[in-house]
Amino acid sequence: MGFEDRFNNGKQLLAYNCKRIRRESKKRQIDIFVSTNLATTRISEIENGKNNVEFATLYKLKSGLQIDINFLFEAPFLPVKQMTYTPVTLDIEKLNFGRRLLQIMSHLGVSQQDLSIMTSIGEGEISEIVNGSHNVELITIAKIAEALKISLTLLFSYNGILPSNKGYKQELIL
Repeated sequence: MGFEDRFNNGKQLLAYNCKRIRRESKKRQIDIFVSTNLATTRISEIENGKNNVEFATLYKLKSGLQIDINFLFEAPFLPVKQMTYTPVTLDIEKLNFGRRLLQIMSHLGVSQQDLSIMTSIGEGEISEIVNGSHNVELITIAKIAEALKISLTLLFSYNGILPSNKGYKQELIL
């Protein structure tokens, strides 16, 4: 699977989860707008898998839906009642993402320089992402996931354990 496929699959997973979670929570797009200032047209684009999404937009969605960010990319799908929500700032959320990425890279033996070469993303940008100082876009996250041969889901929910080799391809590839 190429990164374009992973990016498109990621957009579709985000679209499905965003719409499903919003509906299960009995929220309207206008409710999300009121709580996040994210335009209803933008919410509609996301729910229909259109365009790229920045990390700050993912943060607004998770805040408006009152779920942890990993649930935007979860599959299989949990009922909303079982989802957790930890209110943190955007800066902390970006820092947590960067830390998860750095842990995965360390686990796989991939340096920032290696990842830069594998993805054609500049070393400075990789450094900003792992340090939590970059508003990384979904397309960039998809490039990273493709290079590391992991799913977008894992990048948002990594807990220190990578699945075994047998289940690795099945579980990690969207």
